[in-house]
Amino acid sequence: MLCWLDLSSTQDVTAYVLLFEPVDDDEPWLVVPKFYIPEETVYERSKAGVPYDEWVEAGLITATPGPVVDYDYVIAQLLLDMEIYQIENIIYDRYAIQKIRNLVEDKYPGKMVALGQGFYSIDWPTKHLTTMILGKTIAHNNHPVLAWMASNVVVEMNAAGSIKPSKRKSSEKIDGIAALVNAIAGSQLIMEEDDKCNDTYGEHEVAVM
Repeated sequence: MLCWLDLSSTQDVTAYVLLFEPVDDDEPWLVVPKFYIPEETVYERSKAGVPYDEWVEAGLITATPGPVVDYDYVIAQLLLDMEIYQIENIIYDRYAIQKIRNLVEDKYPGKMVALGQGFYSIDWPTKHLTTMILGKTIAHNNHPVLAWMASNVVVEMNAAGSIKPSKRKSSEKIDGIAALVNAIAGSQLIMEEDDKCNDTYGEHEVAVM
């Protein structure tokens, strides 16, 4: 099971998603998103027509005290989820804050995996997520915040035809979808690394270091 950290500026939405691989082939991948916003911004956000207040009250978003996201809440939940779900790897943007990276590595060494945010890394998982949605091989139990973010997504394309979700061009917040795309990218990255470390020649398994 994988986790992707999508760390915002402290006044914006912070998200991470847990991505569960299905046990059986006929089951979908399961996405469990976690969202955080500053408590003091909930009222203004809700006045703009997005029901952040209702989502906070329903426990779908965690509002941390004060005018900025308190990363201690994110860290505490992340460490708890790592223990409960036996998270295999945390995929993170190379610009993730040092505090979270250090605390996780101290308790769970070797779990953090950096992932670039360019078209090369994000093109395939963006397209694959679309395929998964159309093929109904991914599910989020009708999470309203994630569904709303999905409706906001606008992608950008480079000259080679590669695409990725664009926070700059999207009409509203897409942090949960960006996190999900990155988690899918991370799952592919981990599988590729596992393949490299388990190349088989004849009957002998060779570990590539």
